[in-house]
Amino acid sequence: DGVEDSSANAKRKLVTGSSDYIISRSKEGCTFIMSLQPQTKAKAGIESAKIKLDDPSKYAIVAVRILLGTNSADFTPREIYVMGRALKPARQKKRWYDVPLSDEEIMLGIRCGFVPIFVSGGAEADRSQAIIDSIEVYAEERRKV
Repeated sequence: DGVEDSSANAKRKLVTGSSDYIISRSKEGCTFIMSLQPQTKAKAGIESAKIKLDDPSKYAIVAVRILLGTNSADFTPREIYVMGRALKPARQKKRWYDVPLSDEEIMLGIRCGFVPIFVSGGAEADRSQAIIDSIEVYAEERRKV
């Protein structure tokens, strides 16, 4: 279950409530580029967004949530970087990591058009590959930011 070449497959695996996950291809980790896209026809049984984004340019990413430890706490990343800010996940524990973006990070995300999330390799001594169970992205209308 390596990081997918297709963003549609990665989205399917990272949607909340899915039993799927993504495991980094490299022991050094992997990067996710989160951006807002117009929503196309939803597939039956999969609802990946709470709101329909007809025009993503009117919205800005304001927070992300990352779930780790559901499928295997042994493959928890050493660190997670969101917009360059480091988080140290608790080992051997299933939990959500809430990352609200600062005003500066939100503006940088608007300018760049994306929010990068880098997940380092596993915390085990052998630097195992990391497993990411789910990622949620939260957006708000730009005029409210």
